[in-house]
Amino acid sequence: MSAVVVVGAGIVGSSVAYHLARRGVPVTLLEQGPSPATGVTGDSFAWIGGAGGDWPGGAQDLREYVLADYRRLQNELPHVTVRRTGSLSWASTQAEVSRPGPGQFRIGRSDIAALEPHLRHPPDQAIHIPSDAGVDPAALTHALVAAAVAHGATVLHNTAVTSLQVAGGRVEEC
Repeated sequence: MSAVVVVGAGIVGSSVAYHLARRGVPVTLLEQGPSPATGVTGDSFAWIGGAGGDWPGGAQDLREYVLADYRRLQNELPHVTVRRTGSLSWASTQAEVSRPGPGQFRIGRSDIAALEPHLRHPPDQAIHIPSDAGVDPAALTHALVAAAVAHGATVLHNTAVTSLQVAGGRVEEC
């Protein structure tokens, strides 16, 4: 089995490293910063859900798999918490409000205010998606890295990779 080097310990790189290490693949995870999730992942909203029902290019066909994967991660990694709170989305004008898709509901101002009592000016209508969820992206990333290490992965911090090259059928740092 060949070794794998994963560049970047954000949520994607950490997930790749964890899933490979869990399968017994030798993995080294390289992170340019002092700890995981210090880049884009740390600033992420970390919303797990679907877009409005008629959003062009939406990934509705992947939605059920993503939600199932987060349920699995929650079972595998004890420090991962998925907040299944649902979501609300609305537009600035009525013409921009999307059509609800499967499992999505158009709701009015009073229901919006009940779901989000701290909104100062609830819109007239919104789309409510009860199955949407969220995670703490930094906490999830740290849990993935710790689990990858527990499965034998190596993590190197403060290691910047600026380019790679292929030599003799292998990828090498330049």
